[in-house]
Amino acid sequence: MDLIKNINAKRGLKRNTALSKLLDLPHGARVLDVSCGTGELLKILSKKSDSLELYGTDISKEAIEQASKNVPNAKFVTTASDNLPFDQQFFDVIVCAMALHHYSNPKQTLAEMSRVIKNGGKLYLLDVTPSTPFSQRVYNFFGCYEKYHFEKFYTQEDIAGITLAENFSFIKATTLKAIPRLRLLEFKKV
Repeated sequence: MDLIKNINAKRGLKRNTALSKLLDLPHGARVLDVSCGTGELLKILSKKSDSLELYGTDISKEAIEQASKNVPNAKFVTTASDNLPFDQQFFDVIVCAMALHHYSNPKQTLAEMSRVIKNGGKLYLLDVTPSTPFSQRVYNFFGCYEKYHFEKFYTQEDIAGITLAENFSFIKATTLKAIPRLRLLEFKKV
């Protein structure tokens, strides 16, 4: 079991390092990592720039406790992704990595993200995004290796449709890996 945890930790570090290089983070930006887990992405971002104001949320109290230790200069809150305890238009950038497929109500989560991000702010969604309805059925059949909270994989078109309804315009997609279809989807709040 420890071997699997170590392999997943190495994959997560590699993924978060690659993700951090793709984010457009203005100087002094307020950045929220939704479903931040133990704060690994925020740890990388804190080393990249000390001008960023970093926040993280996760539903797991234990993950937030560890994140607070990993990134002491960030602010963390234990909360569900569909009920963010922040003021309207508070953040410049929101990142949600490898979590969208875990949400039972992604529309409500994206509505909350839309509420707390500034107009003109950027939303980055990194997730496994099957490229066709057929591959989506295959991915959903096999599910996520974290069985205790798998919900559904969404195609890029599914995600774009939900985000459009929540006042986000699609900017671009960047594929991080060919298999599985790990894509970073970038949106702007309008």
